[in-house]
Amino acid sequence: MKKKVVSALLATTLSVSALAGSTMMVSAEESAKKATELLDGKKVAYIANECASDWQSISTKYLETLVESAGGECKIYDPNNDANVQADMVSQALVEKPDVMVIKPIDQAAIVPALETANEAGVPIITLDTGVLEDADVDVLCAIQTDQTSLGKTAAEYVEKVAEESGETAKVITVLGDMSSNIAQLRQSGFNDYAETTDKIEVLAEQEGKNWSPSVAYDAILSMASANPEFNTIFCCADCMMSGVIEALGYLDKLAPAGEEGHITIVGIDCDPNGCKYIEEGYVDQESEHNAALHSDIAFKVIVDYINGYAVPEDIFFNTTARTIDNVSEAWGNLDVAAVADWGWMDQDIYELQTPIAE
Repeated sequence: MKKKVVSALLATTLSVSALAGSTMMVSAEESAKKATELLDGKKVAYIANECASDWQSISTKYLETLVESAGGECKIYDPNNDANVQADMVSQALVEKPDVMVIKPIDQAAIVPALETANEAGVPIITLDTGVLEDADVDVLCAIQTDQTSLGKTAAEYVEKVAEESGETAKVITVLGDMSSNIAQLRQSGFNDYAETTDKIEVLAEQEGKNWSPSVAYDAILSMASANPEFNTIFCCADCMMSGVIEALGYLDKLAPAGEEGHITIVGIDCDPNGCKYIEEGYVDQESEHNAALHSDIAFKVIVDYINGYAVPEDIFFNTTARTIDNVSEAWGNLDVAAVADWGWMDQDIYELQTPIAE
């Protein structure tokens, strides 16, 4: 994948640890004072993969709020997980002549021709969470991503720890993501590659969570549990499917909170509002935090810096934070989603604004 950087001053990649501790926010009032005319009528098109899940709903609403609070316009496009519709929406967005295009590709290969058209139109592209194929002939201003492999690895590390403490081997059944997605593939490999390094983890079975669907996850758990009744651990590759996992365990009469007899160790990815709730209820033991708010906060600050003539990194690539009952109160999924307009900016050090702001 070709990359385009605004200037040679910062032709680099940021690879850092994700924000540790609480998801701190600068007040909306303070942010508004700082943001005065930073974007001054500039147009941002955010072409999501969908807008129904908690992760994507928060990502789109938050970026829209940040852009508009800085005097810009942000139009959200929802292709409802249809790669063909998403490609068409790139063309629709280009008609509006956006100053920046943010996109979360559904299909990393199928989106390439549409993004080539955006290149021809001279519209800078920021990929969010999902990139494009490495060998694609596409100029990308900045790719902002969680290390998806680390999300799976963090889950496996926790499973190993539980197995060591219990003295029993973790016998795992896994609900994968939609395997047409590079995200799903990397999460699977992150978990499985680590599992192969220890005799404390045995992966008994895996089934694909087609379309990241909770109903598919429900059926997958019933099927794998029937074929592998000795399982004692579940790895669910995304919280958007976790409700199906919990419902299936309830149907099997195997749903017990941590500390009670019969508890099944469950690890997940995202730590969205549902993931936080399941940890607090004791059903889910650990979540690899995949922070939707953090992605959008970084995207906003990259947009501001680009618009104001500052060089931005080719890649901003960060690891994950493990969330358990001990620190889940600090997770992004516990932010008040209904009050997104009042969040303001995140106080994070992964990407800090270069553009001077009013004091």
